[in-house]
Amino acid sequence: PSMDIFQSLSLVLQTASALAVAECAFGFEHRDLHLGNWLIRPTEKQWLSYSTRQWRWSIPTFGVQAFLIDFTMSRIQIGQCYIRY
Repeated sequence: PSMDIFQSLSLVLQTASALAVAECAFGFEHRDLHLGNWLIRPTEKQWLSYSTRQWRWSIPTFGVQAFLIDFTMSRIQIGQCYIRY
């Protein structure tokens, strides 16, 4: 099924927000982000909420939710340690 412009924009904002939160919290980097690693599912949730230490925001879903997969090239920092998957 095709998506409208609002759903498409919501998916981009959801993805950018999730990555921003993960980067702020854990220094997370996906390092292999492309459409093949981006799953889209219908959702009944109307809004998704995100927060960092400084900001809180919500994004309307317009009935779709983004999920990232394939963390093979990802990296996360915990303290002084970097963990690569």
